[in-house]
Amino acid sequence: TAITGIFLRERPATNLYFTNLWRYEQSATDLGTAWRHPGYDDGAWPVGQGLFYNTAAVLPGPKNTPLLLGPTTYYFRTSLIYTGTPAILTLNLRHIMDDAIVVYVNGNEVHRANLSAGAVIRYTNFANTSIATATLRPPVAVSLTNLILGTNIIAAEIHQAAVSGDDVVFGLDLSGTMEATPRIAFSESTEEWVELH
Repeated sequence: TAITGIFLRERPATNLYFTNLWRYEQSATDLGTAWRHPGYDDGAWPVGQGLFYNTAAVLPGPKNTPLLLGPTTYYFRTSLIYTGTPAILTLNLRHIMDDAIVVYVNGNEVHRANLSAGAVIRYTNFANTSIATATLRPPVAVSLTNLILGTNIIAAEIHQAAVSGDDVVFGLDLSGTMEATPRIAFSESTEEWVELH
């Protein structure tokens, strides 16, 4: 008896690349928490392409936009549009940072690294440790409940380990596994296969 059903193919689709454009703020101004949210006006911020950097070290990606040294915290914002078709099945982020990072999707924190868990994030927070050379970090799963249909705001802040920080790096990649369309009907074959070694 033939078995019928629906087979869902999956294909990777990257929504944000490390070299995407971001608006960024490096004036050493404490912006509080409003800047993380969709309604914030970042129109006066300059636009740059990742990776953002101030380091002589070799990085796992192209150095595109130089940053100034001095701020304790640097702010970054960009957007992506999600139509819901095809549906995203999983969502992961990767980052390259020096010294610490917090990432938000539509104002909701989805990841932090090298900052104490549970600590209230402020401009004055220092990273737990100093990063000598920024590396590509392993992927981190992001809950799909953070996405909305339409425009989504991705925000990130980079924190230095000390006031006298002598380097800074930021880059972020957000990738989803998406349902391929059209769906492919599946049926069990009556053919038999023999594997030869």
